[in-house]
Amino acid sequence: MVDYSFRNKNEGVGDSGEIPRSSLELDKPVVIGGHCNQSVGKNTNKKSGSRADSWFLEPQLADRTFSQDIVRDNNQPRYRNSQALDADYKSSGYDRGHLNPSFYHSETNVARLVTNSLTNVAPQVADFNQGIWNKLEKSLYYAMNQSCDFAGAKRYFITGVIPSSGTKISNGRVNVPDYFWTAMCCDSSRANDATERMMGWSAAFLGQNVINSSIYVYTIEDFLNFLARHTSSRRPQLFADYVNANTRIRNCLFNQTQAATMVNGIIQNNSRFYNQSLF
Repeated sequence: MVDYSFRNKNEGVGDSGEIPRSSLELDKPVVIGGHCNQSVGKNTNKKSGSRADSWFLEPQLADRTFSQDIVRDNNQPRYRNSQALDADYKSSGYDRGHLNPSFYHSETNVARLVTNSLTNVAPQVADFNQGIWNKLEKSLYYAMNQSCDFAGAKRYFITGVIPSSGTKISNGRVNVPDYFWTAMCCDSSRANDATERMMGWSAAFLGQNVINSSIYVYTIEDFLNFLARHTSSRRPQLFADYVNANTRIRNCLFNQTQAATMVNGIIQNNSRFYNQSLF
């Protein structure tokens, strides 16, 4: 069994992919088989760079006539009603927890800057953010790059949170989520080699936003059931079914054996990673 658990902070950070922007649109599935801008490609740039100190806002959320480009957050009041500001996080006791991880983007400085939009973060307990969740992000990145790098394969990550019922910061302006989650898919439907077209796999990973948190691993189907119980979305979808003349693949689970191998490689040697599904 290959060990994909992350232990060395200098390992597996350099090879970046063009990770899609984080998505909370649970009823708009990623289309498997192409035709989607959320595919993840491998980059040969070895320089991971450092995280930007600046935080950014999206003007068009305040007014559709405003610029589509992100702007630096100077606590500008005209954006206050449409999104969180950096001031909301100061002295809150929470980290600005990235959904789409900044270190996945070493291809350009702009790519890293974009992840520092405050629409891409949520209040995250520091111990959780800097500890087990950071370790998970690196493990998933390494596992996907190693297992889904054959010609024609596409890699997808969708990230999100599950809001709490009432925990908020900044006088009720910003919800502190109960959970952070990541769903990943290796889409092998268009592999150049026909023998690799059923090597794709998928899984979902969930962590509670608390000190000494644990990571729970699900099949996408089981995770969708979890989301339906804990959110207002009754029929959430993440990855669309892949269908051709003879095959229907649900939830990007092309190969359950491959999924089991990858999941077990990710969680081994991690005492607080738990397999919640029958991989």
